[in-house]
Amino acid sequence: MWVRILPGVQKVKISGTIPIIYSKIHKYKFMENEQIKKYSDILMALPKSIHRKQNDILKISEEVLEYQEEIGRLQGDLKIEIANETDPNGKKSFSNSETRDLEFKSRSLNDQELVTLKEKHSTTNRMVQSLRHDIEMEQNTQRNIRAILGILSPAVY
Repeated sequence: MWVRILPGVQKVKISGTIPIIYSKIHKYKFMENEQIKKYSDILMALPKSIHRKQNDILKISEEVLEYQEEIGRLQGDLKIEIANETDPNGKKSFSNSETRDLEFKSRSLNDQELVTLKEKHSTTNRMVQSLRHDIEMEQNTQRNIRAILGILSPAVY
């Protein structure tokens, strides 16, 4: 039995239970049942994997927000401390905005708790980006497999 599918992939010969697809242009066997089953299994597993990674992103994003809030709190405390600092005569140590900013940057770099939180924040952000890339790759794989299987399930003429 022969069926017509798409231009370039002209005919499929159904021989027993193994469909063999022949290309009019490239006279070669395209795919067999085992390969189709393999792709179908992958396609069926991808939604669960994508969902699991999306849930991981939500959990990690909560951590990112917690780190941001804590970083903001520590930076605010440093700024208040710098703004309220006085010399022995009771005069503000950092009356100039530029000197306050420089002192803030200096203290921020030397505050081990703040540095550690920034590193954790950066690491969790990278994890979120990595998971997003993984999801995008799995979605691309989904589309590609659907396209392949779409070619392999032709309408019989």
